[in-house]
Amino acid sequence: MISVDSGSSHDFKKIITTSGKVELQFKNKNGARLYLIGAVAIGESDQFRFLGVDVTELKAELQARIDIMNQTSIVSEANLRGDILTVNDKFIQVSKYSKDELIGKPHNTTRTLQLPERFSIEA
Repeated sequence: MISVDSGSSHDFKKIITTSGKVELQFKNKNGARLYLIGAVAIGESDQFRFLGVDVTELKAELQARIDIMNQTSIVSEANLRGDILTVNDKFIQVSKYSKDELIGKPHNTTRTLQLPERFSIEA
């Protein structure tokens, strides 16, 4: 568990709040970038205390896995209706569509003609 007070001399770069969790990104005194995830308690006179864990190594490992996946796999994300929200570069390369042609379009836009229609998932 790591504790950081508002009076500390850390160089905070970013505070991101999502679903009650806080992510702090800052450089330590040696210049190394650190990532912490935890919670903030706010006290009097805008003082705060952050309690969290160091996830720097986990973020680095996750990024390495994402980089490998993006080089070797086609990846897309769709909403519940099947509309494409995001695609990676490999998806664009394989599908021969541009990113602008894919985003917001139904996922079955890229259905292969070699498969019967029944293999395409409809929303």
